[in-house]
Amino acid sequence: MIIEGFYLVKQEGIPWDSAVYIEMGKYIFSLGKVGLWEPARPIILPLILGLIWKIRLNPILFGKILEILSGLGCIYLTYSIGKRIFNENTGLLAALFLSLSPTFLFYSPTILTGIPSTFFTLLALDFFLKKKYFNSGSLLSLAFLTRYPQAFVLGCLASIIIVAHKKEKAKRVIDILSGFFIMSLPFIIINWLLYKNPLYPFLLQVFMTKNTGWIFNKPFYFYFVGLIKENLFNVFLIVGTMLILKRKEKKKAIEKILILFLFVVYFIFFSLIPHKEMRFTIVFLPYMYLISAYGTIKYIRLIAKRNKLFLYGFLLLTIFLWINLESANIYPPRYQQYKAFQAYIEKEEVKDNIWISNPIFIVNSNKKADELIYYTVYNSEKIKTLQKNLANAKHILVNTCDILPCHPKDKKCFNETKELLSTINKKFKLVYKNTSRDCQYFIFKKE
Repeated sequence: MIIEGFYLVKQEGIPWDSAVYIEMGKYIFSLGKVGLWEPARPIILPLILGLIWKIRLNPILFGKILEILSGLGCIYLTYSIGKRIFNENTGLLAALFLSLSPTFLFYSPTILTGIPSTFFTLLALDFFLKKKYFNSGSLLSLAFLTRYPQAFVLGCLASIIIVAHKKEKAKRVIDILSGFFIMSLPFIIINWLLYKNPLYPFLLQVFMTKNTGWIFNKPFYFYFVGLIKENLFNVFLIVGTMLILKRKEKKKAIEKILILFLFVVYFIFFSLIPHKEMRFTIVFLPYMYLISAYGTIKYIRLIAKRNKLFLYGFLLLTIFLWINLESANIYPPRYQQYKAFQAYIEKEEVKDNIWISNPIFIVNSNKKADELIYYTVYNSEKIKTLQKNLANAKHILVNTCDILPCHPKDKKCFNETKELLSTINKKFKLVYKNTSRDCQYFIFKKE
């Protein structure tokens, strides 16, 4: 809690995605008069942030507080689930691992979907273990509508029911699916009304996953290395996994397999996707740490029986190495500020026909972005569209690093970007220009 409070105070600015969720919330509650809209995004976080804005509270501050509270909920539920399935020591150690995770701490005050959706998922899992299947399905729907990949948990829980339960399989599956789809139905209906396709946001998300974020493409072993760096005790994942698969302890054996199943499904899924970032691991960190904690405690008990001196040396060494590693990674995020852009947007005469290359430009204002230069994909086709609609713009705010470099396969994109900026420069008045490293900042205004 102290570290998260430190992050809340010291974190400078907000990242790109946070700005999008805040502006989507404004768009919803202003009926399209303020903010921006990205159809591929899940709806729950924008709804919450929009409501905060509507009642005239600061969505940035209260959004960060909401994230911290969700993070504390994740830590508690990790302990509670660990205590129920494994034992109290495992639950405590897993909660400790999660609370000191550099990735978890780094993003704990950041307005993103990973931690809130994981909170909903862990709460759904808690209800599932208590055999409250309809409630579990309803909470999984909220998790899914906060972050789409959380739908995998629904599949895992339904599979466990079908494979492991002998009685009332159909009823239990129907209950959990009913809870999920009843809560999701309004969103599906709205998609059908808006886009004539109930699956449009999901299909668009798949398209963007394949065609954007290529600069974050990493090798398949990225998470193997990252998770060991995150916590040295994750080497005990192997021990915990072996113990679960051997099933020597028949008590709660199916529940332990469920935790392993959830971890493996997510780990494989995110490893197969070329775009990799450590923040994506947040959705499976609780399951991973439960298995690691289980393996760690079993191993400690084993070596404690044989050689206590070795045990103490082992613990001191690993704790020393871990603290060094943790302290090297614990620092508040410092996101780049765009004060010149934000100051320009806040001017009274800047009212409509605003084009932006970054959602952070408008996050401190109650203005509407009429064109998202970066969305859905910035490429040669997008540049043609921008050129065609240039007469509609009055204010154009661009950071070239928001849109460049182009995808390596799009050979024309870089030169066409230069042509686009040149055309804008001829037709509009340049009111601001700056350069920072390889980034060029421009603000253009129609005469």
